[in-house]
Amino acid sequence: RLQATTTKCCGCLHFSGHGHPESLVFEDDRGGLHWLGVDQLKSLISNGVKGGGAPFKFVFVSACYSGLAGQTFVSAGVKHVVCCQQESQLMDSAALAFTRAFYLALAIGRTVKDSFEIGKQAVNASPSVPNSEEEMKKFVLLPLDGNHNVPVFDAKPVSEWPRKLGAAGASRRSLYRSKSSFISYFNIAEGGSSTQD
Repeated sequence: RLQATTTKCCGCLHFSGHGHPESLVFEDDRGGLHWLGVDQLKSLISNGVKGGGAPFKFVFVSACYSGLAGQTFVSAGVKHVVCCQQESQLMDSAALAFTRAFYLALAIGRTVKDSFEIGKQAVNASPSVPNSEEEMKKFVLLPLDGNHNVPVFDAKPVSEWPRKLGAAGASRRSLYRSKSSFISYFNIAEGGSSTQD
């Protein structure tokens, strides 16, 4: 799947899984483990694009020990990479809190830098993340000297979230009625229904 995603030059890539200091763990076609080393990852990325260049404008590597994998994407020309510090294990609860807040911010038109900071603050404020202040420091935005003051998604900024209900008695679900399946995802992830009235 990674090879197909790279070949198609999808705009963004999100990997959520297990990491090792020198590899990421994928699933093979029989449901077993497939260890993909950073050298293999680099080769896969560089061969995926006809004429070279970065296959993605944004990558999120949500895995323990993913700093080296993140640097591999940066070396391939990806302008915005979120990953974990190379020497750190990442708690699932921290990854979940960060990811929800980060993608919501991106979806409503915030910059990568702002979304990253919002994600870190969500980890710090989460009651389900032990040692939250230390956990939030594990997230890294690469390249460290990159210009991340740009949005990834072409979205109009939302001045207030969630939007106030227009009519008395309107259902919460009406907040999420949108052409954007991305925002609908957050409704489902928060325990809402995927059906429309």
